[in-house]
Amino acid sequence: MLKGKSVRYVHKNDDCKEWLILRAIYGRANKAYDLITKDKTEAYLPMRYRHKIIKGKKKRILEPLIPNIIFVYAERTLIETLVKDTPELYFLNYYYNHFEKGPDGKIFH
Repeated sequence: MLKGKSVRYVHKNDDCKEWLILRAIYGRANKAYDLITKDKTEAYLPMRYRHKIIKGKKKRILEPLIPNIIFVYAERTLIETLVKDTPELYFLNYYYNHFEKGPDGKIFH
């Protein structure tokens, strides 16, 4: 489990696997992380502690560093199955760079 660990521990000799960025809608990154790692698939969910005032008291809350984003290290076919064919992960999608430009110089939509 790589929760909160550095990516320097990535297995570099695995040609079939790659890091992909997934987006969990409705703030369900923790749930998605738990479901993905349940079957020993490697994932990274960067977390941080943040101090919030709740009902007048200062509380230390653990929350995702990048809201709704999960990094998954697996074969593309497995990630495709997670995103498209797993009903429990209906809220999970690929993350797209909405500002990436194509060969014609236009932004992808």
